[in-house]
Amino acid sequence: MHRVRPLDPLVSLVMVTNRRSRFMQESLSSMKNQSYPHVELIVVDDGSPEPGALQDVLGQDVRYLRQPPSGVSVGRNRGVALARGELVGFFDDDDRYPSDWVSSHVVRHVQEPETVLTYTGMRLIDEHGEIMAIDPQRQGDIHDTYRRTVGILAGSMIVKREAFWAAGGFNPLIRFAEDLDLVLRLAHVGAFRYVDGVLRDYRTHEDNVTRRHHDLAGSIRTVIEFHSHLMEIAGRLDLVEDLRVSNEANDRYAGWRALRASRDHLRSGRPGGAASELAWLAAFAPKAPITAIRKRIRTARARQVDETARK
Repeated sequence: MHRVRPLDPLVSLVMVTNRRSRFMQESLSSMKNQSYPHVELIVVDDGSPEPGALQDVLGQDVRYLRQPPSGVSVGRNRGVALARGELVGFFDDDDRYPSDWVSSHVVRHVQEPETVLTYTGMRLIDEHGEIMAIDPQRQGDIHDTYRRTVGILAGSMIVKREAFWAAGGFNPLIRFAEDLDLVLRLAHVGAFRYVDGVLRDYRTHEDNVTRRHHDLAGSIRTVIEFHSHLMEIAGRLDLVEDLRVSNEANDRYAGWRALRASRDHLRSGRPGGAASELAWLAAFAPKAPITAIRKRIRTARARQVDETARK
């Protein structure tokens, strides 16, 4: 039996689910087929209605834990508590990963032991697995993390288990944007490293959380306001300013999602739904159009300056 050495640490990957997703088999297979051999898979059943059917999909090589419906934050914390790996990561029941995804993370952790978190970019795919967009990400510092000019999502990162607990794990009171809250706390624990060249496939479909944009935008704002308060107390006014920029980005996201949803309602002959979306946007982020215009102006000016410099 091969014994795991310090140079090839065990990686524990945690999935929390409350269903037998139609994409689960593909998601599990992408993790079971990782080229890195030292991986354990842990699935936390968050009160699924058919636990037997769920376990049938998992197979014998997946560790299984069932809990009453408690939410993804509680489930992930319980999964990490059960984990044996020095490194831990998180994946969802509808995403998929290339075979070298884990090994690419491990290399960075081993080569740079001061690293507490590694992250990748992602490809946005539809329910058929077709690529819709690519978000490659880049290396950033703590200011990029606080501004969210780099996006570090739970399913795109692998973190040292010791650092995860040092940061307090996932906040069980947060149902949406729980990964943003964790990442902001982890940024004060140690260094983050970007893993170039591998992309997680993030699937968008009618059942996933990103469709619930009212809840997501509201939770992001709450997380930002909470951490802004903490940074004010700590005297980190530079990070408070970064969080203000992040909040503006959240308002623009709310505006984009609401306008898109309103358009979809109109195309489906539901003018009432369209009006409801616009009313929510007016109440939640009335300055979103202004910040969007300012953002476009800044981007255009930066592009012009860059073109002038090249000449």
